[in-house]
Amino acid sequence: MKIYKRLTVAILSLPLIMGTMPAFAEGKNQNRCIGKVKPKHLLRNIELTNAQEEQLKALNKKNREEFMANQKNKADKTKENLNLHNQMQDYLLTDTFDEKKVRELAEKMAEDHVNRRLNRIQKQHAILKILTPEQKKQVKINMEKMAENCMHSGKQEHKNLHPTK
Repeated sequence: MKIYKRLTVAILSLPLIMGTMPAFAEGKNQNRCIGKVKPKHLLRNIELTNAQEEQLKALNKKNREEFMANQKNKADKTKENLNLHNQMQDYLLTDTFDEKKVRELAEKMAEDHVNRRLNRIQKQHAILKILTPEQKKQVKINMEKMAENCMHSGKQEHKNLHPTK
């Protein structure tokens, strides 16, 4: 009876163990630095005045409220993006290639991406606008360090993926 219990536990736990293996694989997060620069990382080791902290809190509150308002429209936006994706799939499966229609659809799909990026950069600019010139110099140094760390980690992971013979 004990053998059956152990065998059952082993069989049931095998999928769980196999499911976690990719999390430990080397080179999993090759592009982990791309798009991950957040204002709080840029402001690391920067001493802010009380007035600056209050301004940052107000900006964060405003940004949070905008985010929550946009969350209500998220389902509609997801449906729209899915519809655009399905249209692109339909164009791929047609016998003839209509460059004009595909170009229009691709531009429509890219427009949303551009708007999101522009919105993110505007918010970061508003946050960094609060800083003094000396603090901005420190932010620039922080950005250079983060870029260097990202480049270094990417090279390291690249080496792990393609070892020399």
